[in-house]
Amino acid sequence: MFNLASNVFSLSECDKLKKLLKNPEDDFQEIILLLENKVDENTKQINELEEKYYSLINGLTNVGIGIDIVTKDYRVLFQNQVLKERFGDCRDKNCYNEYMGLDEPCSFCPMEKALKYNRVERTELRGIDGNYYELISAPFPNPDGSIDKAVEVVVDITDRKKIENMFLKEKKFTENAINAQRDTFFIFEPSTGKAIRWNQAFKDISGYSDEEISTMKTPDSYYDENDLKQAVIAVEKIIEEGEALIEMNLITKDGRPIPFEYLGSSIIDDDGNLKYIIAIGRDITEKKKIEQKLRESEEKFRNISEQSLIGIGIVEDNIVKYVNKKFADIFGYTVEDMLSWSPKEFMITVHQEDKEFVFDQVKKKQAGSEDYLENYQFRGITKSGEIIWIENFTKTIMYEGKVADFLAFIDITERISAQQELSKLNQLKSELLRRTSHELKTPLVSIKGFSELLLEVHRDKLDALVISTLNEIKHGCLRLETLIGDILKTAELESGAIQMHKSEEDLSFLVRLCVNEIKGFLKLRNHTINLELHEKLITQFEKEQIHQVIGNLLNNAIKYTPPSGIIEIKSDIKDGFIILSIKDNGIGFTEEEKTRIFKQFGKIERYGQGMDIIAEGSGLGLFISKKIIELHGGDIWVESDGRNKGSMFYVSLPLI
Repeated sequence: MFNLASNVFSLSECDKLKKLLKNPEDDFQEIILLLENKVDENTKQINELEEKYYSLINGLTNVGIGIDIVTKDYRVLFQNQVLKERFGDCRDKNCYNEYMGLDEPCSFCPMEKALKYNRVERTELRGIDGNYYELISAPFPNPDGSIDKAVEVVVDITDRKKIENMFLKEKKFTENAINAQRDTFFIFEPSTGKAIRWNQAFKDISGYSDEEISTMKTPDSYYDENDLKQAVIAVEKIIEEGEALIEMNLITKDGRPIPFEYLGSSIIDDDGNLKYIIAIGRDITEKKKIEQKLRESEEKFRNISEQSLIGIGIVEDNIVKYVNKKFADIFGYTVEDMLSWSPKEFMITVHQEDKEFVFDQVKKKQAGSEDYLENYQFRGITKSGEIIWIENFTKTIMYEGKVADFLAFIDITERISAQQELSKLNQLKSELLRRTSHELKTPLVSIKGFSELLLEVHRDKLDALVISTLNEIKHGCLRLETLIGDILKTAELESGAIQMHKSEEDLSFLVRLCVNEIKGFLKLRNHTINLELHEKLITQFEKEQIHQVIGNLLNNAIKYTPPSGIIEIKSDIKDGFIILSIKDNGIGFTEEEKTRIFKQFGKIERYGQGMDIIAEGSGLGLFISKKIIELHGGDIWVESDGRNKGSMFYVSLPLI
C-alpha cells in the first residue's frame, strides 16, 4: 500500500501518513484533510497541464498549423480546428485516405519510422485539396511508456513550394538566357586565371571548345601584350572598386582580332575577399565602324551647319560645345561669346517669365523623363534686350563619342506676330458674326410673328396664293432662325466662352430619347432604324450639348439617305472610351469631302445632282458637334468608302 502511496505522496508526506494510521480513530480528520489537500494539489496540476496543452493547440490553430493524433493503424484520434476545416472531421477514419485520397499509406510514410525508431520524422506530401503540406510525426507515449500512436504537425507549404518552383524556373531561365545571349560571358579566378564558367557565345566567337577553354589561362590566352596591360589595370580597378569597363581585342583561335567591350565585376566570398571575376563582353566591331562614320559625318555636319539658316547648338556635360553662326546671330552674340557657356549662363537668353518652364524641360530631359517636350516655343532676350520668339527642337545625339543635346532654334518672331494678328481678326470675325446675328434676330422675330399672325387670325380672309406665300415666309424664318442659332453657337465655341457643366448621365437613354424625337421624320422618309446599344452607358457629359450632337448626326443620316434607307446605331466600349457609331446607306463622301465636313461652312452642296435627299443646312452642324465633343475630351470622325456607299460617323466619350 505504501509503495502505491509513494507514487502519489512525497517521502515526508508518507512518514506523516504512517504515524497517523497507527491510531486512525484519533487522527481520522487529519488523515482526511491530508488526502483532500493532495487531491486538490493533483487536480490543480492536471488543470495547469490541460490549460498549457489547450493553449498550445489553440496557438498553433491560430497560425494555421494543423495537429492530430493518429494510431499505428492510421486511425485519427484527435484533430484540431485547422485540419477539420481543411479535410472535414476525420476522427476514427484512415488519415491517409482522408488527407491524401490514398487507400493505403504511401511509401514515405513518416509515422511508421517515428514509431519504429522512436524519433521525429518529417516529409512533404500533397493533400486531397491540392495544397502541399509538411508532415512532422513524433511518438506519443502512453502513461505506461508504451508507444502505439503518434502526434502529427501539418503545415501548409503551398506558398513555399510555389516560391521554390519559381526559383527553379528562374534558375533554368537564367541558364538559358546566359547561353542564348549574344554577349560573351565567362567567370575566372584572378589568382590562377582559370576559367570556371562560360557561355555558348564565348565558344562560338573565340572558336575554342569547352575542353580547351577549361585548360587555358584567362585572360592571357585571348589577348595580345598591349591589351593585357590594360587587363591588369582593369583587374586592379575591379579589386578596388568592384567593377571596370574596358575595350580589348579578343584573339580568336584562328588568330583574328575582334574588338570587344568588357564589363568586369567582382564576386566576393564571405570573408570579403575577391574570389572570382565576371567578364561580360560585347562585340563592338559595328560600333567601331559607326564611330568612324560618325567622325566623318560630324565633319560634314559642321560644313552644312555653318551654311544653315537654322540656329544649331550642341550641349554636352552641361557645357555649350558648339553653336553655328546663325545660332549666335539670333541672340546678337558671337560664336566665341557663347562657346563654353553653362546652362545658367545660357538662361540669360530666356525671357524671365519663361525661364521656369524652359529650365523644367531641361531637368526632365536630363533625368530621362518621358514627358519632356522635344519641341516647344519660348520668348528669348537678345544681347540688346529685344524680345524675340524662339521655336526649339531638342534631340539626344552622340557627339564626339558622348551623349549630348542637339538644339535647333528658329526665330519665329514674325510668325508669332502674324498669328497674334490673325487671332485678333478671328476674334473680330466672331464678334461681327455674334453682333450681326443678334441684330438679325429683331427683324426676324417681327417677320415670323406677323406671318404667323396673318396665318392664324386672318387665314379665312386670304386666298390660297397669299397663304402659300406666308407659309414660305414662315419656313424661311425658321431656316434663318436655325442659321442664326448655329452662327451664335459657333462664335461662342470659337471664343471659348462655353463652359461644360457635366453631370453623370446615361448616354444610352439619351440616344433612345433622340431616336424617339425623330420618329416622325423617319416615317416621312420611310427609313428603318436599328439599335444595338448597351442597356446603360453611364458617364459624365452635359446633357443638352450631347443631345444637340446626337440629334444633328441622326438628322444628317436621315436627310442624306434616299427614301427607304437603313440607319444603324451601335455602342462599344474600348480603351476607356464609349464609342457610338451611326451608320447609313446614303450618298456617302469622297476623300476630299471627308477632309472638310467638320470645318466651318464645310457643307457639301447637293443641289442639281438629281439625288432624292434633303440638302438644307448651314454647314455648321458638324463643326459645332466636333467642338462640343472635343470639349468633353472625346473625338468625332467619319468613315466612307465613297459616293453612294454610305457613311459611318463615330463619337467617342471618356468612360467614367
